[in-house]
Amino acid sequence: MATQASIEYYLALDRSDRRRTYLFGPSPDDERELWYFEAVDDNGALIAIRQLTIGADGTRHAYSPQHIEDEWGFPTDQPIDHADELTPCDAAQFRQIWEAR
Repeated sequence: MATQASIEYYLALDRSDRRRTYLFGPSPDDERELWYFEAVDDNGALIAIRQLTIGADGTRHAYSPQHIEDEWGFPTDQPIDHADELTPCDAAQFRQIWEAR
């Protein structure tokens, strides 16, 4: 369960003017599941501030500081340390996928 401190941390990152990085790729747990991330650098760690998971059946789960968890799950709470395994995308691509959720 998300704590108020963790929610405030993600809100502060979201509101910051830090450069955004957009990535997507298969889940390390299930190659049929796609993950999309909007992330920012926090002291050398790439932190997801938005995450969209699209299951093999098309089910979508979207997480952000405004929707940090639900009955299905929550966004990664660890820095994205496998960014080299993900594919960069641009902000417009990410927004299009995000808004279709």
